[in-house]
Amino acid sequence: MDLRQIRYFLTVSEELNITRAAEKLHISQPPLSRSLIDLEEELGCQLLIRGKRYITLTPEGLALKRRGEQLLSLAEMTKSEIAEMNNGISGTIYLGHVDSNGPYLAAEWIAGFREKYPNVTYNLWCGNVDDLTDRLKTGVLDLAITMTPLNTEILDGFPVYSEHWVAMIPYGHPLAEDPEAPVHQDGPAMRRS
Repeated sequence: MDLRQIRYFLTVSEELNITRAAEKLHISQPPLSRSLIDLEEELGCQLLIRGKRYITLTPEGLALKRRGEQLLSLAEMTKSEIAEMNNGISGTIYLGHVDSNGPYLAAEWIAGFREKYPNVTYNLWCGNVDDLTDRLKTGVLDLAITMTPLNTEILDGFPVYSEHWVAMIPYGHPLAEDPEAPVHQDGPAMRRS
């Protein structure tokens, strides 16, 4: 399996049609089909279900699509890293984050880091905790701003932000009459959860 085959497979998995994929890759259909067959033979499984007009990915095809995207991303990261090694501290930091305060923290960190290291570029990825964990494990991300729970058996982490969550309820609601709930004069009763 080589990067060319992976690119071919990913293009087919995006287009779900051999003819359109071949056009997009600027090659004829026979070499594309042959490459896909060779890939299936090498992996020992069917990756695609070929219909008359459309292609469907098998479970193995879906797995290769996910890992193939990561492999191509790693290849690009490697090329960029090697190309930038002669410029002092430079390169690309691949930073993932979850929604919530992740984008704010990422922007704050990048602004501070950029002052010291202007030749460093950043590639940001927003995803859920599982996706970010998977990308960290495979090396597609250098670091991630995520929420707990964190799998400490495979990753190391430390707290960088504390977020307080509150429940807001209108006056007159039975929970608003709880004598232990803090009362705020400028709004509805609020209790920390």
